[in-house]
Amino acid sequence: MLLKEFGARIQKAIRPKDIVARIGGDEYLILFEEIGTTVADAKKILEEAIERILEGFIEHHDLGDGVYVQAKASIGIVIFGDQESQFDDILKYADLAMYAVKSDPHLSHRFFDLGLMEQFKQKSNYFARLKNACALKQISIVYQPVVDRNQDVVAYEALARWNDPEFGIVMPDDFIPFAEKNGLIIEVGNIIIENIFSNQDLWNSPENDQQPDVMINISAHQLMNLGFAKKFIASCEQFHIPMNRIHLEITESINIGNIDAAIEVMLFLNKQGVRFALDDFGTGFSSLTYLQKLPIQYLKIDKSFVAGLGVSSDDEAIATNILILARGLGIKVIAEGVETQAQFEWLLSKGCDYFQGWYFGQPVDSLKF
Repeated sequence: MLLKEFGARIQKAIRPKDIVARIGGDEYLILFEEIGTTVADAKKILEEAIERILEGFIEHHDLGDGVYVQAKASIGIVIFGDQESQFDDILKYADLAMYAVKSDPHLSHRFFDLGLMEQFKQKSNYFARLKNACALKQISIVYQPVVDRNQDVVAYEALARWNDPEFGIVMPDDFIPFAEKNGLIIEVGNIIIENIFSNQDLWNSPENDQQPDVMINISAHQLMNLGFAKKFIASCEQFHIPMNRIHLEITESINIGNIDAAIEVMLFLNKQGVRFALDDFGTGFSSLTYLQKLPIQYLKIDKSFVAGLGVSSDDEAIATNILILARGLGIKVIAEGVETQAQFEWLLSKGCDYFQGWYFGQPVDSLKF
């Protein structure tokens, strides 16, 4: 409903001959034609349109039941001629300009320029290196323990690392969003899962049923793809992986564009024994929506709240209410980023179920702690 209203407000702000289309999630594409014969003319027409669009976003949006929200637009602009560039490149240029706006809270819009062109070249190089990393299997896995209230290890979270000859060790927060945005996430995700499943120390034990579970992070693209679910099950069968030992983690801040498709995939995997955890809970705008609609068995309190325990009354209040909410919904809670005994004891006293952080063990490439 909200996205439809945004689209209507944008349409109202532009000329009848201009075209607006939603291209995924909360992103819209506007095509302006006949905007003058010079760059100066074009910029004048576009600046006026942008001002009208931004005015539409300043107004509060009524969601019903007395709930109002105010949105912020980040606009990237590319001016091009009839014979210039390929359409895919033009979209990438606009994307770069938009993300430049997102990274600067003082900007509402930006035109693509030569400085961003250099960033585009660097991005193209990054894309080629990451694609090559998949082919050369330069993506490795480290494992961090998750413990119960008795500090017994009950699971390991598998965390990806990209071992690049030039960049060194690249953390997942740096390359996974890039892979998602640039069409590499399925390829990268397949390499990560194959790496985890082929780890003999992790799976092939005579006491398999008593071994800790394994938590694997997946992206929104994977979550909404039934083909991914079927391939995932086939991989489990190929490597003889018991699916009841697998937890798939989805980050609370990801944009699940088609929540019905995501639910279908999750229920399909639930039936095979796979469980789901909602990661980084409380850091995004979709927390309660995802918790209400998605078949989640665990949620993870974000480490930013855990860091404030014993220091910030606000963080303590948030953590307390997350635990109360989860308990009421029958969902188990894992606290991330536990680094001190004081944090552990505070969480214990509030009834937290599981714990993860350097206090119990840092990520290592071997399971022999």
